[in-house]
Amino acid sequence: MRIKDATYMLALAFLAGLGLNAAGCATQIKRSEGAVVSLTKLTAEIGNADKQLHTTSASLQQVVAQKDGNLKAAYAKFVDEVGNLDSARERVKSIVEDMTARSNEYYKVWEEEIDQLASAELKARAQERRTQAVEKFGKIKTAGESLRATFLPFFQELKDIERYLASDLTSGGVKAITEVITKAEKDGQTTSEKAGTLITEIQSALAELPKLPGKTSGQTKPPAAAQGSSPAGQT
Repeated sequence: MRIKDATYMLALAFLAGLGLNAAGCATQIKRSEGAVVSLTKLTAEIGNADKQLHTTSASLQQVVAQKDGNLKAAYAKFVDEVGNLDSARERVKSIVEDMTARSNEYYKVWEEEIDQLASAELKARAQERRTQAVEKFGKIKTAGESLRATFLPFFQELKDIERYLASDLTSGGVKAITEVITKAEKDGQTTSEKAGTLITEIQSALAELPKLPGKTSGQTKPPAAAQGSSPAGQT
């Protein structure tokens, strides 16, 4: 998950509350609204991906629980859910890439608007706000990188299990990779926890955004899947 450049776009939204120049006010508000919408959408998709992770974990546990006669159906369900998890990952990736593509423009405008401030006091205030924003959204970058570092190997474990069982779909085959399955379930739990951390950091940033004219706060309620739940089948 590439979060780095997107943090600059997010931080730009703070400028809507600084009252820079009158000519750029409407543009700033529009960009700020776009940042809120993007982050809200990203939060929702991460929550959906986390929920799908739970569903995929549960389908793998069903494979383990089945006897030879039922392995084929359970395995087919597991394969489908792994595919659904990959699709969820792609949706998150698409949003981040879109945000990243626009971040350079936002960052440039941000700098230009600060430079146009005639008041030394307001310019200092804007620079201070910028520094605070970068620090705040830097936490999103850290959380995003941490999630990516756990999700990628976890997903590879799922694909390895899928490929192995494709050639040995028997109770003996499942038993032979018990340790691999146990590790995947544990890594899934860790990935889910880190998804929750990223959602928390994004929502914390949204809560800091100034309210825009005619708009309510950008803060959103965490998706149900991200509120401390553990992968299905685990207690």
